[in-house]
Amino acid sequence: MAIQHAVITDPDIHEPKGAAAATTGQVYVASGSGSGAFSDTISNCHGQMEIINNTVAKTLVAAADTTLNTNAQYSKLTGASAPWASSFAHLVTFNTDSLTAPKAGYYLLSFWSSVLIASNNNFIGIKFGVNDVLSTQKIVTQSSTASDRRNMSATSIIGPVPLGGEVSIWVAGTIGTAITMQDAGMMLAYLHA
Repeated sequence: MAIQHAVITDPDIHEPKGAAAATTGQVYVASGSGSGAFSDTISNCHGQMEIINNTVAKTLVAAADTTLNTNAQYSKLTGASAPWASSFAHLVTFNTDSLTAPKAGYYLLSFWSSVLIASNNNFIGIKFGVNDVLSTQKIVTQSSTASDRRNMSATSIIGPVPLGGEVSIWVAGTIGTAITMQDAGMMLAYLHA
């Protein structure tokens, strides 16, 4: 005798096919042709790293290119002057000074910072890099006094980021001086393949 799904009750109700192999947070996505598979979604493939209450300065070498367009004049925000810590990570991996993409594809990148700039009239540029290859995009601020505190933020869709691609933040300045990334954050969220 056949039993119709409509009349099955607990404890005989089962999970959908494939659920046993799905990872935490995956959802079933229909293919449109009568089948489907479990897949990651935008809401469960994300990571953030942040700097909180930092007091260690980073000394910049004055960029010869005052437009801050020359990638070779940027240095990675890493080490004691950039004490990044992981927060809100799911599938995106934190690695000391970068976030690693768990899937190849396009990502939403957001960055914000509060930076203390020691010298007056210093232009500071921020870029992101993927596997230490810097973007053409940048954000720039200028100090208006010595020991000026400036806020910087940007959001961009980046990609295609390769599987395992490491996304990091890089900085340059027009004056050889100290800057302190007092507080900062970078968020990476998967959008699509």
